[in-house]
Formats: sequence, structure tokens, C-alpha cells
Amino acid sequence: MTTAHTKNSTQNQGIEWNIHYDSICSLFTHPKQLAAVAIQNGHTPVDMAHARILELGCATGGNLTPIAASLPSSECIGIDPFVEQIDTARRRANNAQITNVKYLPLGVSDLDQIEGKFDYIIAHGLYSWIPEQYQKDTLQLCREKLSPQGIAYISYNTYPGWHQSKMLRHLLKWQNKNRSKRQVLKVDDDLEQIREARSLINVFGRYSQPSIRNFYAKKSKEMERLPDWYIVHEYLLEHNYPFYFEEFIDHLSEYGLTQMSDCTSNVNLTSHFLQDHLFKEISLINDDYVAIEQGLDFLCHRSMRRSLVTHQNLNQSTKKWKRPTLWGDDSMSEYNDQLFVAAPYKAPTHLSRLNETSQYIAHNGKANFEVNSPEKHSIMLLLSSTWPNALSLETLITQSIKLLKEYEHNLKNNLKSQVVYAINELIFRGIIYEPTLGQIWSNPSRINSEKNQMMPWLACEENRLFTNVTNRYHDSIQINPKELMQIWDKYNDTHPDDFVKTKEWQRSHTLGLIY
Repeated sequence: MTTAHTKNSTQNQGIEWNIHYDSICSLFTHPKQLAAVAIQNGHTPVDMAHARILELGCATGGNLTPIAASLPSSECIGIDPFVEQIDTARRRANNAQITNVKYLPLGVSDLDQIEGKFDYIIAHGLYSWIPEQYQKDTLQLCREKLSPQGIAYISYNTYPGWHQSKMLRHLLKWQNKNRSKRQVLKVDDDLEQIREARSLINVFGRYSQPSIRNFYAKKSKEMERLPDWYIVHEYLLEHNYPFYFEEFIDHLSEYGLTQMSDCTSNVNLTSHFLQDHLFKEISLINDDYVAIEQGLDFLCHRSMRRSLVTHQNLNQSTKKWKRPTLWGDDSMSEYNDQLFVAAPYKAPTHLSRLNETSQYIAHNGKANFEVNSPEKHSIMLLLSSTWPNALSLETLITQSIKLLKEYEHNLKNNLKSQVVYAINELIFRGIIYEPTLGQIWSNPSRINSEKNQMMPWLACEENRLFTNVTNRYHDSIQINPKELMQIWDKYNDTHPDDFVKTKEWQRSHTLGLIY
């Protein structure tokens, strides 16, 4: 659990703020992933290697500085109205010797002070958490500062799923109102408020009515592991405005913007994994994009969306809705060798046949899942034996088919389509990381370069027991620096695509398990 830091600023640009927002890396915001989703939707993204990248509400730079480090030829700018957070972001970037990122104490309303256009604009954890005027300023900024082929990422809380969280938010604000009546506020009152919030939700998780008890119990477990600043940001600040998807699309339309798609596969690929009769019922609502997506939000009880936004003339959302393209589909064949995936799981220790049921356990020991199909076994054996490196979709598909042909006799027709479908199901379930356009460790010389490049970043965080870093998918992970260096050393000499073709890999990692 991360401890909050109190701040002197009490209000800025309409937001009251007493807790230091110690931002970390977001899995979904790296331009490598934004570009991949753009390609999936038939859009040609700007080359992120030399792109201009702007993050709105960058806080302490925990998301943007690693992006800048991984794209050293890009130009990155982060803005935030809170001077204390900008000072922290600057200090950390300087200590890490990251020179292609600049932090400015500006808000989304300071449009005239932000020069030039940007190919990628990131607004993570911002839009729902600011007053209406600043929401409008955010979209105005995107309209004026987004390059013609540019992509903006905007996350926001959404209904209907956030209705329950809104009830929790009202409960905690009610608790805080009563606290102010019964005691004199202390210097560390912010931290005491958070402690009492956790305690209250724990009580509700044990003693509330059965119909709602499971919700509170689940939230209690979440709040035990969530950092203090997140609880304040999500439940205790004055502003938090969820929207129905249709409402957000209306907001975009007012500024000549539209949603290209959601940034996450668990949203985009939903229709592929619904039973036909369920999807038919949803389709009866209408056949336009917005109506279908809103219907899916109701069906899935979604509480958050991460929208990729473009200028309206590039992707009209009023056109007929169709199922999104599957990752690895033939229509994306020219990109399949440039799109990379990985999965942080260990290969099973005992597996005699690809058609038997076996468990894969996450390297962090906190999750496992059961596999009982040959296609999924072939995919996960390849990825688990390659972790922490990634494989291109092209390599993963061809090598999976090869394994299936050699070790499974009862093969289905259209083997490639079965493998592609299985890959997408695993991505949809969150077992495989979201695909990214390109990978970070592409060859041994670059591994050494990036290893040295990251050392200052580790050094500036050395006072922490664990270091917030990112893997190739910009997933925020907490890992001991010593363990991180061991990972780098392990994969120092082999290109990941070549790795699966070596006899050593075949003997010791996968094929030897299936004799």
C-alpha cells in the first residue's frame, strides 16, 4: 500500500487537492499500444518513435517519464496545474537523465500556452474527475492540438457499472461529513480519513444486507491494496462525474471529435465471445455503432471506458456497426510481424498431451488459470517459455500451428482460424497482455542500451523497497531492482523471435514437456 503525502495546495482550477497524487505507469496509455489499436481499426497512426506526445494531468510524471525513456527520439510534454507535482516530475526525470520530456505547470484551460500539435494526447484519470468547464476545455484542447492523424486517449468512469461505486462514494463522503462534526480537524486528518474509510467499508463487507454485502466485501479487499491517493481521487474528492457512453459520444461530437474504438480488448472483443442469441437481442436495439456499444455496456455492467479519440472526419461513428477485427486476422497480415504479445505465466511442470487440462501460474504467484484446449496450450507454452520477452503475432500463430501439427492428432479444420480465435480469447480475458506495435527489447545491442538507460531511473528510486518500472507493455509492476537486472541478463543474448526456434528452447522449454 502506498502512503499518501499531504500537500499545501487546497484548490486549483476548481479541484480541491490535499493528497499528493503519486502517478504510476498505466498499462493502456503507451503510444505503442495506442498505435496497435489504431491499426486494428484500419487507421494509420503516426510513427511514435518521432512523435510529439502530450499528457494532460501528468501528476508526478510516473506515466510519461517511462514513455519518454522508451521512445528517446520522441518529444514528450506533461502538464499539470499543481506546481508541487510538476516539481516532483521534473526532479525524477532529471535524476533519471531522461532529456526528451518536459513538465509544465499548466492546466487544460491554458490552451494558448501549449505550442504546436501533438500526435498522441493522453488524458488518463482526468475527464471524469474535473468540473464540466474543464471537461469542455479538455476536448477543445484535443480538437485544436491533435494532429490530423493524431490519437487522443481519454479514460472516464461510465454507467451503468459505476452506479454501485457512486453509492460507495456517497457513503464515504457522508462518513467524512459526520467526522467533521464530531472532532477538531488535525494536521494529518487526510490520512486519518482514509484509514476510517477503509475501516467502514470493511464493516459493511461483513454486516450489510446480503444483497449488497458481496459488493462491499470486494471493495474492502480492493481498498486494502489501493494506494491512499487513489482512494482520495476516486471516492473523496469533490468531482467525479461518470457518463453513459452515449453521453460521452455527444460530448465529442460537439467538438468535431469521435471515438475510434475503446483502447482495451476486453471491451472491443466482447461481441466475438457472446452467444449468438444474446448478441442478436442487443442488435435489435439498432445497428449503429453508438447504440450497440451502449447496449454492450448495459449487458457487461461496465464501470470504465478508455476511448481512443480522433478528428471526426477520420472515423465517423454513425456508420453501421460491425464486429471489430480479431488480432492476427488475415486482414491485418501486413502488421502481424510488427504486433507483439506476452503473458507472465510459468509453463506447467507436467503435461503429456496438448489436449489435457493443466494450470498456468503467474510469475507473481497471485493468479492462475486452467487450460483445457490444444490451441490454448500451444499458445501459452510458447509465451510462458519466452517470458519476459514478447513474440510477434506472426511467430505465435505459426509456431502454435507447428506444435499442434506435431503433437496433436485430432486437429480441427481451419486450424489457423482456431489459433487466432484462441489468442483473442486469451487477450480478451486478460491472460495475454494487450498487443503493442513493436517491442522494447528488439535485439541484444538494444537490450544493453536500454538496460543502461534504465539504471539512472532505478537509482533515483533506490530508497523504495520496490521500484515502479514498466515491462514492455507499460504495465505498472513493482519489482526488486536486483530481480529486474536478473531478467535483463537472462535475455541478453537472444532475439525473442529466434529464441523459440532454437533446439535448446525446444528441448528444455516446450517440446520436452509433451513427449
